Amino acid sequence: MDSLLRAATELRNSIATDALDAMHDIASLTAMVTDANARFAALDLDGDALDAFQLLATVNTLPVTYASFLAEAFGGGSGTRK
Repeated sequence: MDSLLRAATELRNSIATDALDAMHDIASLTAMVTDANARFAALDLDGDALDAFQLLATVNTLPVTYASFLAEAFGGGSGTRK
């Protein structure tokens, strides 16, 4: 029983450490996004440059969209099949 309690405690501590690391990473990414947004807001862009940035943002999301379609095709949609 003592070894089971020890193993559960060590696992809980490991999960807590991993969660804390993930939260630090999220905070770091959030700070970088905030900085990037402030820099973009400071740019004085004309219509063509703004269109180019919007196109780059759209192209940047394509791999994520494609991956989600693949995940749905291969693993998802199981609720629709019976």
